[in-house]
Amino acid sequence: MMSLGEFSIDGFGDHPEMLCCFIFFLSATFVTQLTFLNMLIAIMGDTFGRVIENKAHYALQTKLNIMGDYTAVMSKKKNLGGTNNFLFVVKPRTDGEEEGAWEGGLGLIKKSIDRSVGGLKISVIKEISKLQTQGIEAKVRDSGFDKELRN
Repeated sequence: MMSLGEFSIDGFGDHPEMLCCFIFFLSATFVTQLTFLNMLIAIMGDTFGRVIENKAHYALQTKLNIMGDYTAVMSKKKNLGGTNNFLFVVKPRTDGEEEGAWEGGLGLIKKSIDRSVGGLKISVIKEISKLQTQGIEAKVRDSGFDKELRN
């Protein structure tokens, strides 16, 4: 029968805490592998989410590439009906974002929240300015009442 001393790790077989070192080594190895696998799953999930979100864009881009391949086939002369051949290319509009830049679901949520907060800030500033003007008007009225009371 083999003892744990025969499974020596870097000469720890003769050490009095050999069992503790062996347990620490196994637990560190397990935690490291678990962490790396979770990171791999997160990276793959993020990439999959990006591809799914841009599915319509990629489909349109593929259709346009196929249509672009057919431009060489279309003659520059008028066809039999006497009309010209035209190829219309339509690109999706971007809101000032770089093409290919992707923020992920959380980035889009954050951007939406920032827009909402910006709108709220503007409305709060407007309300504060209204209240300030009302306060100034009230001070003017109060000063007029004070003058009447003193008279």
